Amino acid sequence: MRSRKVSCVYGTVTGKAQSIAEQIVNHFSGNNIEVDLYSFEEFGKSWSLENLDTVIIVSSTTGDGEQPEALTKFWRKLRPKTLPGDFLSHVNFAILGLGDTNYNQFCNAPKKLRSRLKELGCVEIYGAGWADDGVGLEIVVEPWLEGLYPTITNFIQGKDNCNDTKNHTINNQQNKETGTAASDSSKMADTKSIEDTLNHLTMDNMKPSLTHSNQLANITLELPTCPPRYVDIQILDNAAVGQAGFGTISSASYQNGCKLPFACGPLTTARVVSNQRLTSENAVKSYMEMMLEVATPFPYLPGDSFGVVCQNTEKDVDNLVRQMDLASVIDKQCAVKILPDTKKPRAKIAEFIPEQCTVRYLLKSCLDIRCVPKKLFIRSLVDFTSADSEKRRLEELCSKQGKSEYNELVQENQTTLLQLLAAFPSCKPPLSLLVEHVPRLLPRPYSMSTSPLPQTDTGATVQQPPTLGFVYTVVESPRPGLCTTWLQQLARGDQVHVYPRVTSHFHAPDSADASFVMVCAGSGIGPFLGFLEHRKLMGVKGGFAWLVFGCRNKGKDDLHAEKLQNFQQEGYLSKLSIAYSRDEDNNGVKYVQHIIQSEAASVRKLILEDRADVFVCGDAKNMGKSVHDAFVEVLSEDGGDGADVMKSLVAQKRYKQDLWA
Repeated sequence: MRSRKVSCVYGTVTGKAQSIAEQIVNHFSGNNIEVDLYSFEEFGKSWSLENLDTVIIVSSTTGDGEQPEALTKFWRKLRPKTLPGDFLSHVNFAILGLGDTNYNQFCNAPKKLRSRLKELGCVEIYGAGWADDGVGLEIVVEPWLEGLYPTITNFIQGKDNCNDTKNHTINNQQNKETGTAASDSSKMADTKSIEDTLNHLTMDNMKPSLTHSNQLANITLELPTCPPRYVDIQILDNAAVGQAGFGTISSASYQNGCKLPFACGPLTTARVVSNQRLTSENAVKSYMEMMLEVATPFPYLPGDSFGVVCQNTEKDVDNLVRQMDLASVIDKQCAVKILPDTKKPRAKIAEFIPEQCTVRYLLKSCLDIRCVPKKLFIRSLVDFTSADSEKRRLEELCSKQGKSEYNELVQENQTTLLQLLAAFPSCKPPLSLLVEHVPRLLPRPYSMSTSPLPQTDTGATVQQPPTLGFVYTVVESPRPGLCTTWLQQLARGDQVHVYPRVTSHFHAPDSADASFVMVCAGSGIGPFLGFLEHRKLMGVKGGFAWLVFGCRNKGKDDLHAEKLQNFQQEGYLSKLSIAYSRDEDNNGVKYVQHIIQSEAASVRKLILEDRADVFVCGDAKNMGKSVHDAFVEVLSEDGGDGADVMKSLVAQKRYKQDLWA
């Protein structure tokens, strides 16, 4: 059925927007409604503004509230102020934005896109949804989709009872569903009988787990439509047997030559010069600093970032091979093709998947086998599970009724594909199903902690070759980090593969007389070490450079304390303030935001009178918002409107953040 041309277009960074867009197309396809699926990267190739009719947009946010790289060309097309107000009056649209409230500009990119589309005459036929990855996208995505499906169906059939364009954002504190057992237990009589007491104890001990739920065990389930299969993998028995090695990685061969995220240069090798632990052995967290000598150096400034290519561990790959019974073919070549009889419209193999490679290469270098499975992936796994009890439980987790249990036990608990398959041993998915559902194994970004300027040795006679340095946290919770665990084990002379990323403009001011405030915690100090080293190598002591640094314990994790003191004594750092959160003798200053609050007068003078820039680097969840709120509070004193001042600073690019989730 097709009475109007409907398209679903996604702009993705990590693959989440694409997954939701595919879910939308799959739902409509299962109801005999054809919806074309496009990426914003295909704009001008597979689709154009002129041939749009009804479009469903799923788009994310990147950087400091910026549009994903995939939207660059499309956004440039919409931006000219000379475009008339009816430029897109022929287009009907609905938009779902993905963001994270741990960052200040929540869903800023899709909100700006929505605003511009409406300015150009687009008709919004269904209210916008703003999904928050900080608490779980599903909280907003699922109800938004439930309303979208009938709205679009009615619209393309010419019916008038479309939903109004109310905003479908759901309160992040919304109560979760409660199971029938929990509600039944609340109705039990208040009795002292042993039987009732045991019933209550039993009820408490039967909370849902990944493999069992009393609440869902005997109810009728509503399952999502199973996505149509579209990948065919053939093992080439006569092909040369080999193991794709790390030593052959290049821009042309790695992950089929697919462009690396935010790359502005080719993949190159780098040699480890040093890999130093910066914290004491008894520190709560381990912080390391690695120095690299890059084979083909690329230009950068302190604050820029680069990507590090990592592979899945042999242990993880071996576990998956065992679970999927792939031991006999793991090092054989395979051909990846589209199923000839697939019902998936415009089916295509992901660009990062080679047409031919070893099975090992797919699992080790291409697929993120530690991913958290989406509901549609779990729905597909049901069909490859032989044990009835396991099949039923997987159905529960992907069902409408199992929404809260999926959110809690899979999404919030960050249960990986490896853990899910281990919990359901009779589930034996084919390799082709993983290629259909498992996202790309992405490089990890790190910020430079060094200056690109050549350094002079202690004898002041010989210039040392420039090295690229970065500070990283060894991730241990909720499980050891894939990349940082590997990096920690590297020794001098080992190789890593890196590439430059497009600049984020997280750079110290150009003027030698400019003032700026640097706020960081933990490994967030990295780019600011680069800022200060760069000032020293250029001989810049002007302006007022203030570093506010947060750590736990003095002498344990106050990273590069001696170097920072030297920067201050030499005049390259004007002021150094350190907050020790775990030390008792901290004068009431526990976190970096407390320093900002306690130094309110100095902060206001620097920002309002000296026009200082502010740089914030650290984790978004525990630091980014708290620091932002502290600045709002300080700038609101003396009758000011701190929120408006902060909005102005962000707009003027004077408040810059380099945050990670």
